[in-house]
Amino acid sequence: MLMDELVSCIKELKSRIKAHRNSLSENELRTRVGLIDPLLYALGWDVSIPELVTLEYSVDAGRADYALLWEDGKPVTILEAKKMGRDLANDRPQMLQYAISEGIPYAGLTDGNNWELYDVFKKVALNEKKILNISIEKDPAHHTALKLLCLWRPNLGSGDVTQASIPIVGLNDDPPPPPSPPLLSEDWVSFAKYEPGDGVPRPLAVRLWDGTEKEFKSWRKTAVMVFEALYREGSLNEGQLPYSPLNQVACVVNSKPEHINGAPFGQLYKRPKNIPFFINVNMSKGTAVRHLRKILDDFGKDPQNDIHWKVPQSGK
Repeated sequence: MLMDELVSCIKELKSRIKAHRNSLSENELRTRVGLIDPLLYALGWDVSIPELVTLEYSVDAGRADYALLWEDGKPVTILEAKKMGRDLANDRPQMLQYAISEGIPYAGLTDGNNWELYDVFKKVALNEKKILNISIEKDPAHHTALKLLCLWRPNLGSGDVTQASIPIVGLNDDPPPPPSPPLLSEDWVSFAKYEPGDGVPRPLAVRLWDGTEKEFKSWRKTAVMVFEALYREGSLNEGQLPYSPLNQVACVVNSKPEHINGAPFGQLYKRPKNIPFFINVNMSKGTAVRHLRKILDDFGKDPQNDIHWKVPQSGK
């Protein structure tokens, strides 16, 4: 199913950007191979098939990186590619000039993360010509997939691009968002306000940003719970392993049960079958808490809003 494949592709690109940002930002070719070509493929534009895509398409003003071809062999869109992280503002005039010189109705511009598409001959200001403006990294995968349908091959080939603005029946992408958790009662406190230590009551339960709530077992089990949530949402993947929150030789998560130096993990978490990595839980309470703080910071989570503890009333 198109939408399932498209959402899966977007999730993979999110992970790829997070794991290989520096490498992808070094040159345009890496961006094209690692980010742009896979997404075009998911949208029906296999860059390896000349009948679908012409690379380095000659135009009067130069060469366009991609020309997306319809059944008559004529381009319906030209697409300019830049290395990831480049400011696209200075490249828009060239992109439009390429399309105008050849009478091509649509023109796109991307750095692999940010994607723009313009209705070239629409008689409005440039900003109003824009029919697509998304960020793979920042926007939710299913929202991005809907917006990217304007680049879907049958849509572009129709000559009248339709923008998806409402959910499509049958969309099977991200799981539906969890119901909003109930308002936190006075005995729920954020990680930012709860400082575990001597004399501080042990939490009764923990609640994460995705609505997951479990009875509190131990601080190290809470770290495991956080890793599982990060994996479920696509923020943690095998390309980021081994991972050590405190940047030590002794790592916490790896694709095999050993540290960076090859020493075996001291104590393994018995992982679910669907978790493709190993977690070292051989850590004290203090180390687990330090790891938790660093993990939240590394993965863009807010200790004020994204993790809460239920504490006994005496601990308020």
